[in-house]
Amino acid sequence: MLFIISCPSFYCLIKYNLSKFDKNGDFIRKWGSNNGVPHEDPLENWGTEDGDLFLPVGIAIDKEDNVYISDNSNNRMQKFDSNGIFLEKWGSFSGNEGDFFSPQGIACGSNGEVYTVDALLNRVIKFVD
Repeated sequence: MLFIISCPSFYCLIKYNLSKFDKNGDFIRKWGSNNGVPHEDPLENWGTEDGDLFLPVGIAIDKEDNVYISDNSNNRMQKFDSNGIFLEKWGSFSGNEGDFFSPQGIACGSNGEVYTVDALLNRVIKFVD
């Protein structure tokens, strides 16, 4: 389980889903295993389609409240808006430049950069919009 705070909300990665809560801790929604569509009653299994998650391990929020997730077992990064709508993905399973072998941590820079740690390839990859 991983938490990240983005006032006035906070997010939590649990199993194959991302949950969003308000500042009082009240549940708002989950997303991640329904073909990228936010849903109130999520499936408890993983997926490989756009917006699906398979062992997500890292999360970051940019200054526009977009949510970035290190989707570890799908070997990719995914980007959602703050309502859980899938926006884009990048990366795949390989050791090639821009791809991943085991993406872990993720962080957003102040100028729109996204940094990702690839644990098995021992590297940090910088992506620029």
